[in-house]
This record gives sequence, C-alpha cells and structure tokens, in this order.
Amino acid sequence: MRKHNKTFHIRFTKSEYEKLCSLSERTGLPKSTYVRFMIKGQVPKDRPSPDYYAMTKQLYRIGTLLNQIAARAHTTNYIDAKQLEEALMMHRQALLDIQEAVLLPEAMDTETVLHHAKELEVLGEQTEPSTEPMV
Repeated sequence: MRKHNKTFHIRFTKSEYEKLCSLSERTGLPKSTYVRFMIKGQVPKDRPSPDYYAMTKQLYRIGTLLNQIAARAHTTNYIDAKQLEEALMMHRQALLDIQEAVLLPEAMDTETVLHHAKELEVLGEQTEPSTEPMV
C-alpha cells in the first residue's frame, strides 16, 4: 500500500507555481515531496554539485581499501589493528558528516517556516487564516 495515499488539489498563480517549480528544481525533488518537507517544517537542501558525488565515491573507495587492510591486519598482525580501526571510524564519520551537511533537510522554527511559505507566496502577507472564500 502506498504511504502517501491522500491527495490534495491546490491552485497557484503563475508566479507561485514558477517559484515552487524553481525551488523544487534546485533540490532535485518532485514538487509534492518539496511541499511535504515544508509542511513538516523542513527546508530541503539544494541538489549537491557533481563534486559531492565524486568526493563520496572516492571516500567509499578509501573505505573499501581500509576494510581490506583491516582484514589483512587482523589475520597477519602486520598492522596495528587498533590504529586502523580508529582510522576506519574517522572515515565513516567523515562520510556521514558530508552526507548530513549536503543532503539532509534542516529543521526550521515557526518564523523560518513562515518566511519560506511567504517566499512561495502561498501565504502572501497573511499569517492568520483568511475568512474569505478561496476560489
């Protein structure tokens, strides 16, 4: 069963829609996913540059090599296993830090959510619910 099984139809002005498309495009996410992040109070980060993927690919290669060295070190006792394990942990943490810095959305407070919603021009100048009917 689909996780997102409820639909909601919303109308945008041309400029609002263009803004949503622009923000969605910058992140590489579908518009619906971008809006769901905003509803949860998170702003998705811009799509990482191709350099990011090259860097992480290289880190994965280094990690694989370190794991191979570690396996050999444990069987032959040729390398200080404790020192190598520490290096592996540092490598893993560096990779996680890069991924967190580049990929994960950031939590927002209410003021920031309203600011980004105004950027989308969804709320306009209103911060209170409108009593006017929407067409």
